[in-house]
Amino acid sequence: MQVRFRKQLERASRVLVFCREHPSDLAGYQQAVTRLEEQLVLADQIVGQAKAGGTATKEAMAERNQLRAEVNAQLRLLARIARSAGQEAIGTPIVISFPNPGSSFREFGYGARQAIAAAKEREEVLVKYGLAPDFLASITSRLEEMERWLTRRDEALQSRVYAHRDLQAVISLMVLTVAQLHAVNSYRFRGEPAALRTWTSASSTQIGPRKVAEGSEPEPAVLSLPPGTAK
Repeated sequence: MQVRFRKQLERASRVLVFCREHPSDLAGYQQAVTRLEEQLVLADQIVGQAKAGGTATKEAMAERNQLRAEVNAQLRLLARIARSAGQEAIGTPIVISFPNPGSSFREFGYGARQAIAAAKEREEVLVKYGLAPDFLASITSRLEEMERWLTRRDEALQSRVYAHRDLQAVISLMVLTVAQLHAVNSYRFRGEPAALRTWTSASSTQIGPRKVAEGSEPEPAVLSLPPGTAK
């Protein structure tokens, strides 16, 4: 999560705690507090979705890397069998080109399919010289599984992009809600310096309490929901 997002969420959480401890009979104030609580709950859900997307991305990449290593090993074996089989059967090696292990996953997948297609043209000869009958089908199956994990990764990344966008929208509304509460509380506690200092600290995005010059008006203002906030 971006630092600026985290600071805004932490501020909103502090503001909600303060407002609960300093309730007001004003209907607009109560509605703003309820709205802020709902925004915090929604933000918490979005952050959870983003974390889940990040976990899914890592899992997909780990599984996909393992599958790629297996496919690469099978392609190397296929190329060796093809060379020796061709040498014995037709007097010249059968060359099966396989993709560079360092290529991108999409390039690797394309190259692997080209190698499988070339092997199928000589499959009868290759089987006679040691290739298992289901070997090409096995490579194809692993390749398809690797491609499914690639799709999963793309979906997880897209989910994180959407979560970032949604969180940004919720935080924008949250900033407006805090500004409304700031206007009310700055007036409410104008004659109570201690309460005003507490409010200023709670509504600031700065880390730790901020000093406010005497007689001056305070500036407007890992996600942790205040106790009692319904999820």
